[in-house]
Amino acid sequence: MKTFSNFRTAEELNKYINNFSNAVKQVNNIFTTAQNLLKKWDGKKLNKRFAEQLQNLFPEEYSTDDNYKYKEIYISYGQQWGDKVVSFVIHRVSYDIAQEIHTGFTFYKQTRHSNGIITDDERIKADDACKDLQKLINNNLERLHRYEDALKHFEDYKNRYQKAVDDFYNAISSINPYFVASEIRTYTLDKTEWEKRMEEELQNIIKQ
Repeated sequence: MKTFSNFRTAEELNKYINNFSNAVKQVNNIFTTAQNLLKKWDGKKLNKRFAEQLQNLFPEEYSTDDNYKYKEIYISYGQQWGDKVVSFVIHRVSYDIAQEIHTGFTFYKQTRHSNGIITDDERIKADDACKDLQKLINNNLERLHRYEDALKHFEDYKNRYQKAVDDFYNAISSINPYFVASEIRTYTLDKTEWEKRMEEELQNIIKQ
């Protein structure tokens, strides 16, 4: 998830949310459609035909300047680490947004850690597969909600965070660095209150 370092103003965040929201709607629509299709495929063997049928439910195309036509949503069927994968590409969605949402669904077999959503002979277990798809839908909605909440309370969260950072540095400035993780100490180049005091004590010792 992107943070305040990516969008420094509410206007920038709002623009990103609008694009992100449209992408989430498209993705969740695919997952919901896949759920309905999976119910028809319950007990059937997973193969390329499933991906083709899913693709046919999204026939929309668009043309580019070179007069080539592309699927608005492109769905493919392949294999990854022994599991079957149905993946898709949503065209005209920026790369950074595409990296934040799920662009594939793995049909994994039963292991000692999970029940799997296809059998050993690769037959679809529709109920289990639909539950996994619902989790992805919920994850997308949750991330969108986090962005929307950040925008709604933008100034309040920004001010509260800055106060928390200030309070934090004030607290650790009087602590021996032995007790402070190095990655925290590198956040500031200024000498801490403790370091200044130790320097004064060392100078007094040297003078003696």
